[in-house]
Amino acid sequence: MNYKAATEQSGIKIPGLPLTEEKRLLYSPLMYGLAPELQKELIGIGHVKSLKRGGLLFMAGDPVGHVYCLLSGKLKEYYSTITGDICLRKILMPGSCISMHMVFTGQETYPYTGEAVKAVRYFTWPAKRFMKLAAARPELSLQAARVLSAYAEETCRLHCICRKHQAVSRVAGYLLRQCSPDRICPAVPGFCPKARCPRRANIRPLELTANDICLARETFSRALSSLQDKKIIRMESGEVEIIDEEALKDISGM
Repeated sequence: MNYKAATEQSGIKIPGLPLTEEKRLLYSPLMYGLAPELQKELIGIGHVKSLKRGGLLFMAGDPVGHVYCLLSGKLKEYYSTITGDICLRKILMPGSCISMHMVFTGQETYPYTGEAVKAVRYFTWPAKRFMKLAAARPELSLQAARVLSAYAEETCRLHCICRKHQAVSRVAGYLLRQCSPDRICPAVPGFCPKARCPRRANIRPLELTANDICLARETFSRALSSLQDKKIIRMESGEVEIIDEEALKDISGM
């Protein structure tokens, strides 16, 4: 049964949500597989909100009062150090459940900040009403336990010393994606000597490009300089040219 037929049969329709976002919510790890009546109850105690790029879902020190499901856009969670540096905690994509672990463990305030990297839409549930429903419906509690178990496993993998993300590897991956031949080949259509195509990417303005991969501008600049010093890339007037693609792939892990 396709999605449209399934939702028509269950009678679930969320006012104000386009089909793609509605599907993302109902197919999210929290709601997928729950009985339609329980899905309706969950939808009934929450609502849809949006944030512009750069908007804050919550700040460090804010009380933990909601559970969220990201429907569109991209969000980053980060810590701010005493010196003002930003330490990335997590990048969240559509379908992600946010803050559930904070609610279930009884944390009172956030130790980190959640900021929209791109304009986002999200579904939000008040923590007290969510927990009350979870206490009354064991199947929801079991579903939440599955989500939290997957969250814990993902966190362990991402913070394992052998897989720890580094700024230079993220920048290398970003440049490879931006410099695909289909995007930058300057040849006449129908004639593309790909072996001689310059692999270039425009990274101006640096601050916005850095923000798109969730890095501070200074960290982004240092990573670019490191790659240039190794003669893997060449930078000129806000453009990057890839010199050694294989070395860049090794650094990025692609």
